[in-house]
Amino acid sequence: MRAAVSERTRLIIVNSPHNPTGAVFAPCDLDALEDVLRDNAALVLSDEVYEHIVFDGRPHLSLLGRPSLAERSFVVSSFGKTYHCTGWKVGYCVAPPALTTEFRKLHQFVQFAVAAPMQAAFAQFLRECPGHAYELGAFYQPKRDRFRTLLAATPLRVVPAAGHVFPARGLLRSERSAGR
Repeated sequence: MRAAVSERTRLIIVNSPHNPTGAVFAPCDLDALEDVLRDNAALVLSDEVYEHIVFDGRPHLSLLGRPSLAERSFVVSSFGKTYHCTGWKVGYCVAPPALTTEFRKLHQFVQFAVAAPMQAAFAQFLRECPGHAYELGAFYQPKRDRFRTLLAATPLRVVPAAGHVFPARGLLRSERSAGR
């Protein structure tokens, strides 16, 4: 990343848990991002829509947890991804006040209205099932593990997926594509 970032870089886009690989940020990844940005004015767009779907006891590490990153980041998340209705296209963005002021100037021209019944449905579900998001990793991990077990008898090599709702996308790699 350091080689790709210059004084002309205005925005860096990151994604964790990553779609489609299932990679999840570790503390050293955020350390490295902070280091790359230390002498740069670039902003960061962090796609964290799968934030609640991490496996093997790993925590989700949001850019919001690091003050030096939070002050320059737009963190995007999704009710649709978290609550199993991606077609509803309901999400949100968290950023410092100065950035949200600028974000809203553009957003009003690129975003159409989200249907009010969908917003009301999410609000009701959040009231009735406040812990749902925190159960997602445990819900999906057995499915990931079962899939990995089934693949063990094939010529495909399983690549670790630490998170993501569709971990199979990041799991498969044939011996041919692995250079063997």
